Amino acid sequence: MSQTARLGLPYIVTSQAQKEVTHNDALNRLDVLIQAVAQDIGLNTPPGSPTLGQCWVVGSSPTGAWAGKANQVAQAIDSGWFFVAPFKRLRLWNETADEYYVYDGTTWV
Repeated sequence: MSQTARLGLPYIVTSQAQKEVTHNDALNRLDVLIQAVAQDIGLNTPPGSPTLGQCWVVGSSPTGAWAGKANQVAQAIDSGWFFVAPFKRLRLWNETADEYYVYDGTTWV
């Protein structure tokens, strides 16, 4: 499936079945990335009772539902978790540290 170059928003293609799936995926990505805010950075275990919409930056050794998603932004949604891989220069606010972090292409600084 083709997507936008920077945010990875999926395109709806001509004659595509279930267009709502593609559209909803794009809305979820925008919800995470526009004015990005994370509760904290580097958490390896998913929180037990997150509020819908809250985000965390997954740590380097994730477990459970976050396994295999190191450094990605995880957002709590009604069906579990939605993940967005960061891109170089993505900036987000860290609520715990009360400061901005930027993804340098390898790690969050």
